[in-house]
Amino acid sequence: MNEYSKYLSLKSSIENLLGTEAWYALKESESVSTWRKYLGKVLKALRVSIHETVQICDDDWLSEVDALVEQGLGSLKRQRSIDELIDLLPTF
Repeated sequence: MNEYSKYLSLKSSIENLLGTEAWYALKESESVSTWRKYLGKVLKALRVSIHETVQICDDDWLSEVDALVEQGLGSLKRQRSIDELIDLLPTF
């Protein structure tokens, strides 16, 4: 197991949601703002996906999803390092 093994699920998720170019931009970046930008796009893409594909739910549940995404976006803004940003992500 090498030092990058912990990023394999993140790599796969970002490539599937935003494309391979997005992962390469992150992989080569040491900029916290670049990571914030792409992780924010991931959260927003998940919100759109949920709204467009979940057919059986009530308005309260969708409101909760929206609130959680907004909370996640707010958390991204408060982190000061790439490791802190990655630590915010759930592990699957």
